Amino acid sequence: MVAQSAYVIIVAMRTLLKLQHHKHTAKPLPHHHTSYRGLVVVLLVVGLSLLFIQKVAADEYKVTAKISAEIPSSPAVITNPQNNQVFETRSIAVSGTCPVTEPQSIVSLWRGGTMLGSSICQANGTFSISIFINRGNNAITPKIINITDDSGPDGPTLNIMYQPPKTLSPGDTNDGAPGNNNSSGVNYPALRLLADKTFFVFKPNKPSELTIYIEGGRPPYQLKVEWGDGETSNLVYDQPGKKKLLHIYVGSILAGYEAGLTLTDTSNQSARMNLVAITYVDGGVPLTIGSVDLPGAGSVPLTMWTLYGAAVFAALGFWGGEFYQSRRLVGAVLPKNHKGQ
Repeated sequence: MVAQSAYVIIVAMRTLLKLQHHKHTAKPLPHHHTSYRGLVVVLLVVGLSLLFIQKVAADEYKVTAKISAEIPSSPAVITNPQNNQVFETRSIAVSGTCPVTEPQSIVSLWRGGTMLGSSICQANGTFSISIFINRGNNAITPKIINITDDSGPDGPTLNIMYQPPKTLSPGDTNDGAPGNNNSSGVNYPALRLLADKTFFVFKPNKPSELTIYIEGGRPPYQLKVEWGDGETSNLVYDQPGKKKLLHIYVGSILAGYEAGLTLTDTSNQSARMNLVAITYVDGGVPLTIGSVDLPGAGSVPLTMWTLYGAAVFAALGFWGGEFYQSRRLVGAVLPKNHKGQ
């Protein structure tokens, strides 16, 4: 395909420029009788065409690939609390077992389509996540993924109940259901802290971004973020909605950090979430989505470049030879009766 395109270009330019050889008369010819200017134009056009073809072909053959980490073959299983257990507080700890992978996988807990928190599956095959539950039944399903976002099988769903006592303890002034009265007697929607991802990725020593969502409650809101590396951020928001948090993790690690987020509002409601932060690499081996170059794909064959180079050198050789002969003929004394044949 490339060779045919180059040949068509050469034939078209030759026809357009009406390239022709002059007769060898041993006389220096006027410059307008030669075709070197046209030949230079042709060589430039062909060279630029080859570069363009190579660039377009290379772009077409650029492949986006994914180098996956080990995919968990078995599910995470909740062992504590027990199925149908009843709680009088919204904040509870959920723990269980998970398959050990290399690098470590991530366990998350879900209530329907809402992610409640995530944690790294430890080297001993266990996990623990603190979550907030709503009034009534909460169907909690454990899910497990690797750090390249490949999912393993879901674990068994656990049903637990939250039944607030008549006198609520601090942090439980709202029962987690919208429209219920808190201790002030005013209806405020349940305060919710959400995230759209199970984990967030960072590059060591560079700003990392965590996106969260604040819903319900009564502003202003106070957010405390314990990043897991000993650093803490205290933030205040006047309105609910989407929030972007920035943090720099110094150095490089293999497993990841667990960030703890605690949100409170002026109606004495609170919400908490744990989220995992992981690096782009594990042991120096890239594990995220990247580009893969196919050797030799999308490039003009070396033969074409070799022929093009030979054509350029041939043109330079002919021009140099003619220039040399012209200089000799200019100084030569020819017979008066000499006529070109």
